Amino acid sequence: MASSARLMDIREAFLEARTDIERALYSDLEAPAVRASWISLEGTLSPTEALERIGSVAGIDGGSALEEANLGQKVFAVSSAAAVFKAGSKPEELRVYQVGVIDFFKAEDRVRIYRETLEARIAAYVAITGRARLILLDGSIEANLIAEPVFKAVVPGRYAGLDDDE
Repeated sequence: MASSARLMDIREAFLEARTDIERALYSDLEAPAVRASWISLEGTLSPTEALERIGSVAGIDGGSALEEANLGQKVFAVSSAAAVFKAGSKPEELRVYQVGVIDFFKAEDRVRIYRETLEARIAAYVAITGRARLILLDGSIEANLIAEPVFKAVVPGRYAGLDDDE
């Protein structure tokens, strides 16, 4: 009846994903690949000269808004945008957004997580599609990798009746 496998709760899943991402970012195995793609720029170059040397650059950032809708719920809007600059052409604009309703419980933290997820998704899209050789982020992704988890507690009774084996 009881199997040896158990479902991972959301907190464990996030912690495991965070550990995998940290390992990938700071792995010594990846260091040669990172060094090989490093672009050295002198401080004497103008922005135009630097862009011509690099070829393409993307800047990515996100934003969010949160408003009380009714008793117990809030309306949120999150977005992430990328501006891709290529030498000799007009900037390309990309945007992803989400609008929704959430409960009050840790609403600010949850909206921040949504926003940062959209920032990571648009950064991944720009990187995978090869739209830019250099992607500039504001540091929020790295800061979140080293931050303490937001959701530390388990709702009382959530796992009532489950064995440790399940």
